Amino acid sequence: MLLYYSRKYAIYNESFYESGTKNGYCFIWGEENGQRGANDICSVILKYLTIVDERAEIKKVSLYCDFCPGQNKNHQTLSAISWFILNKSKNIQEITVTFLQPGHTYMTVDSVHATIESNLKNKFAWAPSEWPTIMVNARLNPKPYDVYKESHNDFMDFKVLQHAIFPKIVLKNGKKFSEIKKVYFSKSIDVKISFG
Repeated sequence: MLLYYSRKYAIYNESFYESGTKNGYCFIWGEENGQRGANDICSVILKYLTIVDERAEIKKVSLYCDFCPGQNKNHQTLSAISWFILNKSKNIQEITVTFLQPGHTYMTVDSVHATIESNLKNKFAWAPSEWPTIMVNARLNPKPYDVYKESHNDFMDFKVLQHAIFPKIVLKNGKKFSEIKKVYFSKSIDVKISFG
């Protein structure tokens, strides 16, 4: 007797694109290692910030994110970035996170996904292990994307950190957390929040 169950296997790709250097970074993992929730995304953001922090000349980082509250516009993400700048960063002094308007966003990082999809035309990934090679080969100029394969050990739980560092904000003047447009983190001053 032969039994099998067949469905698409989910591969997640969190990408970063540096406008200045034109470097693209892809952090990928399969569904057996994680999902695409706040903890997974926070872990990848911190890994990317650590890579950037190793370049001693970079003191300021600006991150532009879409409006997805389950993945990046949440207390966990802001707590993780706050923890990074205060406890782990050696060179980065300031991080600004800007949340773009929902439904009206096209970011340069979307070109990473478009390039990978374009490279896949008339091709097929037969196994999850082929994805890193596909992504690296998707772009050759100015240089291939840097691809990092994540495992379940790479993902941390930020729920405890969320309550310790960035407690739920009691916003003044009837503002809600969902109305936050920009958050500024610094080693030298308190967190600053801007609303739209």
